[in-house]
Amino acid sequence: MKIRVAETIKTRRSGKKAKPQKSVRGTVTIRKVSKKGDSMASKLIKELACSVADPFSCSACIPDGSTNTGCFSIKQQFSLGTGSGGTCSLLALQPDPANFTFSFNNGTTTTPTVTGSWSSCTANTTVVAQYDVVRPVSLGIKFSYIGNTQTDQGQIVVGQLAAEESLGTLNGASVTNLCNALSSYEVFPLRGGATITWRPETMDDQANWLTTGTGGSQSVSTGGVRPVLVLACFSTNSSATQVGGEIVANFEGQFAINSFLPGGLKVKTDMPIAAPGWYEIAKNLYNKVEPYLPFVLSAFGSPTSMAASMLMGNGMRYALNQGIGSRRM
Repeated sequence: MKIRVAETIKTRRSGKKAKPQKSVRGTVTIRKVSKKGDSMASKLIKELACSVADPFSCSACIPDGSTNTGCFSIKQQFSLGTGSGGTCSLLALQPDPANFTFSFNNGTTTTPTVTGSWSSCTANTTVVAQYDVVRPVSLGIKFSYIGNTQTDQGQIVVGQLAAEESLGTLNGASVTNLCNALSSYEVFPLRGGATITWRPETMDDQANWLTTGTGGSQSVSTGGVRPVLVLACFSTNSSATQVGGEIVANFEGQFAINSFLPGGLKVKTDMPIAAPGWYEIAKNLYNKVEPYLPFVLSAFGSPTSMAASMLMGNGMRYALNQGIGSRRM
């Protein structure tokens, strides 16, 4: 919309109109600015922050404008225990469906043996068939003690190993050595269990794409390209299963099959929105939620999985919402 304007010059002292000198005429263009894009970008960033803080309940894509993408989640159950004379077990999780987990389970030693290769996720064949490349959005592990209260001694170390470090550096590590090797960590009583969530160290950890593959070929002695979640149990009862829980990983992938176009070539679709500063804003939000939290116990001293999961998820979302409410986006 264009309007004509004229400027009338007034004297500063009296405020009265001065003698007509010269009218300054021109054209001003007024554009109506829509806030739809801004509100959508804010919504996408909040969804991303929610997914990082609580990957068990929230799923999202990276709001950087990438096209031909879809989001998917991987869920796996697990349990950890010890063999005869063993008092230690370990589980590691990295954001790569092809090289997804490593576990030291039912061992006979007092420290973890970390040798060999990573294992692919159980759904990796499906991932490869659907996507050419993937990138992580969020990861998490939640677990609880599943033994009886008479054999619940021990402690758990949960934390994150920096991307440039190889998992093999944890081979034979004591509690102290493991804590020193991790970039961040917490130590909890075994009986309490824990919920741990992955945090990207740089924007590249979420923005860069990773080619899908058959998997199981990456040695634990080779450093990865993204941080790794680590859970280790120490000084536990031997010849017993100590903990059980669930792994959740949320990814975004670019589709491998492009020959089918729903609606035909002329169908009108909205282009993905690129949210400026998505990484920094989301990070400020999810950093208000602790990445390592003890699991919730029932009044009888043994974990009540469903109630604990609900309380933990609600606590995370409450803290995240408090953070979102305190910052205008």
